[in-house]
Amino acid sequence: MKDDDIVNFLEETKGVMSEHYIKASEVVFVGSFASGISCSWRRFREIAADLYYDSGYGTEQIAYDLKIVFSDGRYMQRGGHDGKEWWEVCGVPKDIKKSDVRMTKVHDRYGGSLRTINEK
Repeated sequence: MKDDDIVNFLEETKGVMSEHYIKASEVVFVGSFASGISCSWRRFREIAADLYYDSGYGTEQIAYDLKIVFSDGRYMQRGGHDGKEWWEVCGVPKDIKKSDVRMTKVHDRYGGSLRTINEK
């Protein structure tokens, strides 16, 4: 693990949004399309603000099904390979479910989906 692989999750997220000229006011959904587990942008900022993780090779730690949807139809999703992980900006999402499970975490040292991370 290299120190430059340790990143603050909120700063990483806001940095990618800035690179794509996306403002926080454009966020309309934060969560999983598959499970419907979601939270507000405000709650996501609280969850992600103090979260530092190793984005380098090893084990993916951020929920692989986490998405952030914007008012123009674009969305961000997690990309990864061999444990290295990052945000990808994509086109319009398909189906988004609703869930009664409250999202309180996006991270687990062993990774997983939002459902498995939040149902523990």
